[in-house]
Amino acid sequence: MALRMSWVLFVFASRKEGTGSFWIKRLVMIGLAVLAPAASQQAFAKAVQETEILFDASSSMNERSGEAFKLDVAKQALTTIAGQIPADANVGFRVFGQHPIRERGGTKEESCRDSELAFPIQPFEKERLLAALSSLQAYGQTAIGYSLQLAAKDFTPSPEAEKTIILISDGQETCGVDPVGVVQALKAQGIHLVIHAVGFAVDPDARAKLQALAEATGGTYADAQRADELEVNLNTAAARAGLLLAPARPAAENLLAASAGARIVSASTQEFSKLIDGKEETTFAFHGGETGVFSFKENRVVLLEGFAVPIFKASRVNPGSIELFGSLDSPTTGFFHLQSIRVKNEVSYDNVYQAVPIDSPVAIRYLKAVVGRGADDSMSYHTEWHAYGRYLEGRELEEHLQAARRRSRNVLAAENGGTLIASSNSNFQYLIDETSASVGYVAEVEVNSEGIFGFQNGQTALLQHVAVPILHSDASNVKTLEFWVSEATPTSGFHKVGTMETTNLVFAGNPYQEYVLDPAVKAKYLKVKVLSSHGGIARVKIPELRAVGFLED
Repeated sequence: MALRMSWVLFVFASRKEGTGSFWIKRLVMIGLAVLAPAASQQAFAKAVQETEILFDASSSMNERSGEAFKLDVAKQALTTIAGQIPADANVGFRVFGQHPIRERGGTKEESCRDSELAFPIQPFEKERLLAALSSLQAYGQTAIGYSLQLAAKDFTPSPEAEKTIILISDGQETCGVDPVGVVQALKAQGIHLVIHAVGFAVDPDARAKLQALAEATGGTYADAQRADELEVNLNTAAARAGLLLAPARPAAENLLAASAGARIVSASTQEFSKLIDGKEETTFAFHGGETGVFSFKENRVVLLEGFAVPIFKASRVNPGSIELFGSLDSPTTGFFHLQSIRVKNEVSYDNVYQAVPIDSPVAIRYLKAVVGRGADDSMSYHTEWHAYGRYLEGRELEEHLQAARRRSRNVLAAENGGTLIASSNSNFQYLIDETSASVGYVAEVEVNSEGIFGFQNGQTALLQHVAVPILHSDASNVKTLEFWVSEATPTSGFHKVGTMETTNLVFAGNPYQEYVLDPAVKAKYLKVKVLSSHGGIARVKIPELRAVGFLED
């Protein structure tokens, strides 16, 4: 049965993570094709996978994107991707528009024929691609259609081979050759192409035409307006073309998959539903603080043992942190903090998913995740989330439910009933919203200010420890806090239970610094006084405040 021939066009914008692999070098395959009988040739054809990168060096690439020229941004993005292409991948590189033809007295028609095969399709040599990129300049026309006609001849002639072109471009055809018409004519000749196009800083008309070109072949188009988006989308296009190394996948069952019955219950953006659809093809941008709540198969209780996200390449827009919370009560109440997930900005080829075990596996019915900032403290791009563990039932389920009733939690959190009753600064309300620590935002309060907090339904709490996170070393970080409790009223009966001094350092794994109340203390009201910052600054930064313990029955 014939295999589809696909072309992947890099037009500065794809973002899909594929997993193709390359088993036999092209020259060996050609030899087998010549010598082998028909049956063997069929096997050979199924193994052939070739990719050509088609790079736009037209004059518009000399325009700026931010502080850099588009050509330099594109060259850097492709350089980064080159580090992930295995040596046995069959890759070629074609460039159009790189010669100063009109500057030397030539015509536009001559510039429209400026499409050069920098090196033929062959086992990949990273240094050869880097050398070709280093000397590249932008001068000519955007001859996409003509380049596609030539590119069709750059591949192995066999109609059974898979052919992929990656097109990188910042504009639309300027030479009067219709790219869609070219691919349709090739298809009529039995040459079936798939084009993945990445468009870099293109206008709406160019975007529409590049997208139409990709879709005409069953391929994809992605759009990039900034350098980071170009790198992400180019990485996706390369993965779709099967160019990238394929790190191992985890073997454990993913309980958070939609195919396993998990679903999104509520979220700050609908993109959360795409993190559990089992597709790694596309990344989605999230701002720090965006929140999603998930349930599992048939709303069952699971023993959560681990959480994982995939990292396909080091990038400053990779996920940086995710705060996990669990609840057995409802999608809106009863949540307790599970773990602070810190994602390493690196690729592991033992397992592309960075799996973080839950320190103390717990029974939950609902999982809430709060997205932090990216690896460079900006917005972050996510593609898929996994959660590992097992469903609980029977006696084991009942035992975990009983244990959950005795579990300590952050009784100060607003979602657990915590309330700001009075304060000398309204910003104290942001200390109990359970989001600031995960996204890197902080509340500012003055030295010697104080806040008085109560607990769910006016109940008395047994407090075990109080904690604040230090997310960045900063002279304005809170240094000294004083804690007072009362079992009487919000204005009387207070007595001091401790003074906490933080260290102005960020601790790996857990940013929270704790003050342990030993023995635990009863409190109907908790008063917190802010005494100093690390630099003696009058306005003190506090990301979050937690009081962990139990509510008395």
